[in-house]
Amino acid sequence: MTEASDPEKIFHPKVITVIPTWNDTALTSRCISSLANTTYPNLHVLLVDNGSQPECAASLKEKHPEIETLRLDKNYGFTGGCNRGMEAALNQNADYIFLLNNDTIVHEGAVQHLVDTMEAHPKAGLASALLLYPGEERKVQFYRGFVERNIARHYHPQDQQPWTPEFQETIQTEFAPACALLYRPQTLLQVGLFDESLFTNWEDYDLHLRIADGGWDLYTVGKAEVIHAHGQTQGRISPFVTYFVTRNRFICLFRFGSPPGILFGLPRFVRTLWWQMKEYRLNNWGAHAALLKGILHYFMGVRGENGAPGKRSD
Repeated sequence: MTEASDPEKIFHPKVITVIPTWNDTALTSRCISSLANTTYPNLHVLLVDNGSQPECAASLKEKHPEIETLRLDKNYGFTGGCNRGMEAALNQNADYIFLLNNDTIVHEGAVQHLVDTMEAHPKAGLASALLLYPGEERKVQFYRGFVERNIARHYHPQDQQPWTPEFQETIQTEFAPACALLYRPQTLLQVGLFDESLFTNWEDYDLHLRIADGGWDLYTVGKAEVIHAHGQTQGRISPFVTYFVTRNRFICLFRFGSPPGILFGLPRFVRTLWWQMKEYRLNNWGAHAALLKGILHYFMGVRGENGAPGKRSD
């Protein structure tokens, strides 16, 4: 149902789901299968094969013939892979773009709840699903995010809390991770897509602050449940990840913080770097080197994927 004249579109705006993937078929196939069970009738799936070797688009298309695929000639990072998919969705006149990590499982009613929220709030630039950790415990991964611009920090107080009915409420949030997000195309056309100079990590912080500064609201829809296997795609701790987490955080700090606020918050900023070092273990010398390299490269003006230590698969 792709024609604008289709009566289904009158009641159900066209949603194009963009799923970037890299060197993975199992998690991606599981994600696509969960979308096949959605109750939302005007949903289209665009799989972006972000330079996989060997390519995975063809095999996933064979298993899920209903999807559309976009094969990229190389890995453009999370930012570039997502952007190519969102650009294609914009060119196909999507009413909404559902950006979805490939390591997610979408509840059958999630898309409908997200669309309903966007339709009810014309100033909503995006709506995030309620993210849950895998497992029978139903622990919350993300519900509401808060931002401290002068130390480039976002935090989620409900992380690891057991799910309760209170989490079904739709609320406004200052930040949402780029895992299961419904974007309004007009918002993206106004503020732009992900900053590809970041390559990977902190791209959601950057974009979502631009969305907020552009006068748009951000929502989390509690009834839109998505299970997210956090860190399965890229890994959570490696020199590669540490480098981008560090360098891009400095970019966002000086992009969105104020000079007096950054100076005043410097002790707290340094403390959070110490927390980061403890998370990847103090005897992890490769991560230490990557952290120092990320700081140095920020001040040297190194951007994109240039200078990253190791490989994404490390």
